[in-house]
Amino acid sequence: MSKDKRHVQLRLTPDMHHEIGVLAKKYEISTAELIRGILYLGLPVFETMTDLRTRLVVRLVKTLKKEARKDKIV
Repeated sequence: MSKDKRHVQLRLTPDMHHEIGVLAKKYEISTAELIRGILYLGLPVFETMTDLRTRLVVRLVKTLKKEARKDKIV
């Protein structure tokens, strides 16, 4: 850890701060280690969720355009 050169500041709600503290005590790890774990595991989940949301929007737009064309023909 002495080679760490990155620092991040986070603004947390009081509820989130409390929950992080509770989890850190429950698993007997530091809050910094807990937050690093959350980020490490959460980043791939967030990336997948964002990709899926983008694909969903694209598919929705295509479907709406298709439906609009059908309505014009009739």
